[in-house]
Amino acid sequence: MGDARAHTKDKTATDDAEVDAALVAAMARGDRDALSKLYERHSGLLLGLAMRIVRDRREAEDLLHDVFLEAWRSAKDFDPKRGRVRTWLAIRMRSRALDLQKSARVSRNAGDGGLELLVDDAESASPDHARVRRALADLGPDQRKVLELAYFEGLSCTEIAARIEIPVGTHDLISLLYAIRTFDLSPPSTGLSQPKRNAISILAINQPRTLFVTAQKRETIELNGQKVPAVLLTLTSDDGTADRLQLRLWVGDDSRHLPLRIAAVTPLGPVRADLTIRPNVPR
Repeated sequence: MGDARAHTKDKTATDDAEVDAALVAAMARGDRDALSKLYERHSGLLLGLAMRIVRDRREAEDLLHDVFLEAWRSAKDFDPKRGRVRTWLAIRMRSRALDLQKSARVSRNAGDGGLELLVDDAESASPDHARVRRALADLGPDQRKVLELAYFEGLSCTEIAARIEIPVGTHDLISLLYAIRTFDLSPPSTGLSQPKRNAISILAINQPRTLFVTAQKRETIELNGQKVPAVLLTLTSDDGTADRLQLRLWVGDDSRHLPLRIAAVTPLGPVRADLTIRPNVPR
């Protein structure tokens, strides 16, 4: 019984795509009635997408007119083998809306709407639609925010990271030592200054975590029988694990910031490891 229903839904979605393709083909031959029917089928979804991005109904309606005018003019270029008409129209709408949103005419202020505004009642029977809805429902608020910023505002990974203050990329514990070297590791210039805290994503025990790296002070440590200028870093985390271990890392006090020593406090007592890097100290 379930297989029969799934087959019916798949057939309905296929039929809809074929109807859309036939309408666009008719538009390419100059059939204005086909344009009117295509508008009736997809204007609701496209208007909702435009509203989510530009947040102004008059601007969204203007964009809707422009998108269908563009579809009329470029109907002969549509290739059903490369995708569905619905996607073809949505890509045009998103591109135009993002261009307008980034102009002086439209504010970039975020609103309350989200991915749910892309719901299209005509697609509710599609198995793909159902899978997408379930996937979106499983997302946490932070994950949804990332998707919304990428899709509705066209932000890059770096721009998203700056907007929501989450670091770009996730590192394992080995690459972490190299990534830290790109941070601003200058300790506070005075006792009254607040130390700068850098954030980075790491993978710890197969779980993503955010590690905060803070440059505390300059000091000289003895390493391999040499006195080495170093910067003491404290490592804390969003789940408190690094805090409980009192993780500390010393890096070279130069532009390379080579890792020199790491220390922690474990249930068995304090531990320390001098890393296998021999700094080149001028005599």
